[in-house]
Amino acid sequence: MKSDPPSSKFQPPLDILPPTLVAHFRRVYRIRELLPWQSECLSALRETIEGSSENIVIRAPTGAGKSLVSDLLSIYYLAVKRVGTKVVYVVPYVSLLSEKHEKLEILFSPLTLSVLSLLGNKPYNLFDKADIILCTIEKASQLIYGLIETCELSKISMVVIDEVQFVGDEQRGSLLETLIAKILYCQQFMNNEIQILAISATIDNFFDFVKWMRAKHYECTEFYTDIKEFIKIENKLISPSGQVLETIKEQSNDKYKICALVDLVLSRGPILAFSPSKAICEELATILSTHRTINVITSEFIKTGIEKAELVEERMTNKVGWLMKGIACHHAGLLAGERLFIEDLYRSLAINTLICTSTLAAGVNLPANIVIIVGLKQGTSQVSVSMYKQMRGRAGRVTFKGECYILCKQAEQKQVLNLSLIHISEPTRPY
Repeated sequence: MKSDPPSSKFQPPLDILPPTLVAHFRRVYRIRELLPWQSECLSALRETIEGSSENIVIRAPTGAGKSLVSDLLSIYYLAVKRVGTKVVYVVPYVSLLSEKHEKLEILFSPLTLSVLSLLGNKPYNLFDKADIILCTIEKASQLIYGLIETCELSKISMVVIDEVQFVGDEQRGSLLETLIAKILYCQQFMNNEIQILAISATIDNFFDFVKWMRAKHYECTEFYTDIKEFIKIENKLISPSGQVLETIKEQSNDKYKICALVDLVLSRGPILAFSPSKAICEELATILSTHRTINVITSEFIKTGIEKAELVEERMTNKVGWLMKGIACHHAGLLAGERLFIEDLYRSLAINTLICTSTLAAGVNLPANIVIIVGLKQGTSQVSVSMYKQMRGRAGRVTFKGECYILCKQAEQKQVLNLSLIHISEPTRPY
């Protein structure tokens, strides 16, 4: 969908928000104006945004600024279009909730609207006391089903589904698909005006999905990040075309062939290393830590942080040695406090190498200059094109460039290329 660029100073729907909210939104997001695709998207969909309850599907590359658009529409609905209703924000992982909660509390503070994260055993009757409800796919399903049964679905004006490509997930996709189908049924046969905003960077069969959703759509095809991509096979760094760019001297006792690469690229910024499993995450942290010395300044900072965060000392025993050398793990086995502590350390650059599972590929705002993908499996599944795009998208943001490396065996090189995992223009030697 294309349209002429807006002529107003504030691109729609910014120009129809109260001026104080416009200024506040710009301060929270630290922007002076929208990116061209964001402006074009909101202009193209303006009629739907302002005048109808049709669903909306937006696809844009990782790092392009999709969250800004969804947050902008949320504040518009609650402050202007559907005052007195609620917005439900659905994310795939619990790890995304706390970060989103904090951001939305700041965003909605001028409107004195309350934000609720449905976690653990929190009672659903808290729903009535909140204006913005954050939840996982599972919690959203329970919430929506309950509201349908009590004929209270009209209390919700919009359901934002972040990372909607999870509709194709082998394990949880059917649950998300059923949730969407229930809402579509209520729209069609119960005249309910609840609206779905679905956003994704990598959803497959995009136009079929849009048709099923009976939605208006916008697709951004521009890349706002410059990411160079490489394959590392054993000790050779290879371009997507198969050209050997560099031979790297590997370190002993490194069965994953990662230490020398990390040493090579570490000076260029923070590293996210995607591991196939939680166990391998911790194994990689141990291997990397044996080749580093303790940073005295970082060490004291981390010791103080652990005390202030009141983390369980016994659980942190194995992790402290890694942290003091600038290394940490991020996976589903962490407690909430541990996860937040590690994320804060990474953002403050107290740690520069974060080893994680693929859950970190979806949405958490922990961008890196360097992404390393260890092997072609995540869990028990092969890395798909969609998952690869999510992981590589962590490298770089609008403000800085990135590099992505896939570590694989010689026998897997053809598989990498046949899967079209490496798809961006041919990179040159990175150093």
